[in-house]
Parts: sequence; C-alpha cells; structure tokens
Amino acid sequence: MKASMEYLLYNARVDVIFQGHVHAYERFTRVYKGKGNKCGPIYITIGDGGNREGLATK
Repeated sequence: MKASMEYLLYNARVDVIFQGHVHAYERFTRVYKGKGNKCGPIYITIGDGGNREGLATK
C-alpha cells in the first residue's frame, strides 16, 4: 500500500499514518520515498491488540 499511496499522502500533506500489522510499536522520523524528509509523514505501526504470541524476544 505504501508504494501505491505514498505520493498521494505526501501531496495531501498527511502528518501521521497509523497502521497495524507488526506486534510491536515502531516510530520513525518523517519519511518520503524511503529517506528522511522534513515534510514527509511519520509512520506508526501498532498491532499488539489481540496478540497471543507473547513478547518478541529477538
């Protein structure tokens, strides 16, 4: 989805993108096209709601 939507979100001046999948919290600097960009959005991934696997050890 990022590859197909990134240009649209960047031009719409989106500040934050919340998404779910990984069973951990991740926060990055503002990113556009895989590189730090002061105008790009911040991606926040959270997916531990309903996680039954337990804590990641690696």
